Amino acid sequence: MSSPDITSRLALTGQLLVRSGIEIGRILDSMLEDHDTLTANLPSQMMFLSQLMFIEPVKGYMLLSYSHHKAANAAALAQPKLILRCNHRGAQFAFAGATPHAAVQSGQPCIQCELPPVMVALQQRRSASRVISAPRRISGSTFRLVTIWRRPIESFAGGLSVKSGRGRPERRLQ
Repeated sequence: MSSPDITSRLALTGQLLVRSGIEIGRILDSMLEDHDTLTANLPSQMMFLSQLMFIEPVKGYMLLSYSHHKAANAAALAQPKLILRCNHRGAQFAFAGATPHAAVQSGQPCIQCELPPVMVALQQRRSASRVISAPRRISGSTFRLVTIWRRPIESFAGGLSVKSGRGRPERRLQ
């Protein structure tokens, strides 16, 4: 399955369940080509960050690079199954990598998992822009309310103020 094909199918449905081994292999190959980052949340409140190194569809396994965090690698190897997520070409993919164990590929340590039998794809529907920049006049001063990294920031003549979740300023930036 080509990437434009999955993009057009996702645009129509918003979500997609892929069961075909051939389609899953093609999606994983395109993730490998694009050097996309894979994430897995581990029970120990750690995040495992990796990339695909190699895919072997005939033998049914994939190789993941080690994370830069040794404790995350050890926690990932201790799991019976890794639930991996990847933001790939405008869609969020989730799939399982069963029976992770240590392996070596071309002299580099890696994690070998079984290929997923099922893959879920979700279209990201919200817009990327979240900036509100209309000037407002309150009590004789003009300020702008801007949201950056999901935190409102007020811009006014005296500088910037980062707002906490309760609407009170946390700190002032001059």
